[in-house]
Amino acid sequence: MGCTVSMPSEVDANAPPVRGAALLLGLLVGLHAGVARAEEPTAVQVSPGGNGDPAVQATAVATPVYGPRRVARRGDHGRLHLRDGQVVEGRLVTVSDDGDVVDLVGGKRRVFPGHAVVEVEPIIEPDPWAGLREGEVRAILYDGPAISGRLLRREAGTIEVEEANGARRSIRSDEVRVLYGPAGPLPPLRSGTSPARTRNVWAQTAFILDPGEVTLTSSQLLTAQASAGLFRWTMFSAGTTVPVGYASDAGGNATLRLTVGARVQPWLQVAVGMEAWLAAEGNVISTFGAATILGEAWWGSAYLGPPPTCVDRLGNFGQRIFALSAGWRLTPRLSAVVEAWSGLVAGGNDQLLSAAARIRLWGLHVDAGVLTATGAPLVPVLSISGTLVSP
Repeated sequence: MGCTVSMPSEVDANAPPVRGAALLLGLLVGLHAGVARAEEPTAVQVSPGGNGDPAVQATAVATPVYGPRRVARRGDHGRLHLRDGQVVEGRLVTVSDDGDVVDLVGGKRRVFPGHAVVEVEPIIEPDPWAGLREGEVRAILYDGPAISGRLLRREAGTIEVEEANGARRSIRSDEVRVLYGPAGPLPPLRSGTSPARTRNVWAQTAFILDPGEVTLTSSQLLTAQASAGLFRWTMFSAGTTVPVGYASDAGGNATLRLTVGARVQPWLQVAVGMEAWLAAEGNVISTFGAATILGEAWWGSAYLGPPPTCVDRLGNFGQRIFALSAGWRLTPRLSAVVEAWSGLVAGGNDQLLSAAARIRLWGLHVDAGVLTATGAPLVPVLSISGTLVSP
């Protein structure tokens, strides 16, 4: 598409200047129109759901799907219907007597009179697994991004994904918040790289090791505890002081613990069990229970049972404590953990507070922080957990 300009084969030398100027002007206009039209982009036609070139299909903009019209609420995103009949596309940020704030699709923010936005046709967000094909997965990471591609390998602690550009990426299980397949969420990844998940600072959480997984934990370099996942939702632990018998005057020489747990809701894990203290002064068998609530990047636990070995050196807690603890995943390698507990027996009801940073180093989880107990100064906290056998 262009503009054709006819030129005389010979230019009359005696032609008036006005006529020459008109011819020159016509030539410039024709050239400008031709160049302008040549630079216009050609629209790419993409058939819905076609199997054409992926690079071409990527230029197609997905058409939003809107839900039925309803009363608008703060945070709604879609077609916003105003009281005066206007319809705008955007997100309703604030509703108040002073004005309704709307973030428009183009990126601008507009303020309408108070309670001007009355109804909305909300955009229906696609499922997180939308577009996945057989054999593909989409991993949503704790630090935000999503990684999609063909699943090449899945094992304890890691998955390997081949992305659309052919690049292969290995992802640790402790980086993945949730994993999707074409039909929806997949079972959680085994946490072989999170050996410290069964405890907070000292108190036990309700998490259970996977069958065949074995971990080793040392607290304050004075205790050692090995834990093994036996059957589904069953874990056995054995602990002692270092050297053996060091704490015969403050707790037990050794402890044996059997824990049974289950996830009763996607956000709730519970566990119960029995623990035996083996000490020179006599053996004690005690029951315990724990419950852990899970968030996207945090957890909170409650524990009722015997205190950890050796803590009687910090205060008088008796043979049973109640503990509340919480943790926040700040980055894939760093978490913050806090804990507070109290003895429940008359004459043994001292309190303890602790806080630590949990750092992942070379497959180990290292807790470093401080604690304090009733009448005691600040004491450094150091705990190290590692995986001996992956499931």
